[in-house]
Amino acid sequence: MEPHFHFRPAASSSGAWVVLLPGASGLTIFEDKNHYFRAAAELNAEGYDALVVDYKAAYKSALNPPRISTGGKIAWVAEQAVAWARTSGRIKPDQPGAVVAWSLGAEGLWPLLADEARASALNLKAAAAYYPSNEDDVPLKTTTPLLILTGEADDVTEAEGIRSMVSRAASPNVMLHVYPNANHGFDIASITRPRTVRLFPVFGPTATFGFDAEASRNAARQLEAFLGLHLK
Repeated sequence: MEPHFHFRPAASSSGAWVVLLPGASGLTIFEDKNHYFRAAAELNAEGYDALVVDYKAAYKSALNPPRISTGGKIAWVAEQAVAWARTSGRIKPDQPGAVVAWSLGAEGLWPLLADEARASALNLKAAAAYYPSNEDDVPLKTTTPLLILTGEADDVTEAEGIRSMVSRAASPNVMLHVYPNANHGFDIASITRPRTVRLFPVFGPTATFGFDAEASRNAARQLEAFLGLHLK
């Protein structure tokens, strides 16, 4: 599994770490292989050690991985990644941390946030999700602060469903920002022009991905302030 855990230390560490969980396409978004590593570099600049987790590849390479739901698999791999970073001396067991997830990667947040013992074992102090997926409509339950950033025009993980999930949670620990006219992938600068794709080959619905510079900047500021509040 370890080759699929990409640790990026901050030059001047604040003593906190952030795990990054990518979307359904893994580390490559269309032709872009560096989006998550750019995100890691931005976190490094803020003083956070970053750990980019290619959870699909890590799970496939694991010996006797648990046969559980998609979210359960992603959560399990995230825990393995933190355990590896601790065992290898990259982060200390008492260092606080956060998880930032994109789209499908957020499926791994729901079981971690719902289980206080698991969140405590990770020393998880915050979590954030860009346009999060919740395919099984898992009830959102968390005592860990959670920031959700999504687009009003998202036709992959629709804002209406995310609002409903947050509303049903009725938790003061959850912050939701919805950006007008923003599509799925609004923070991915390499999608310079909107791209419409079919979610399933030949048949099925289409979805539009597109960068929105204003939404991306605002979301980055929201994330920076959120992590600073809970990790520093």
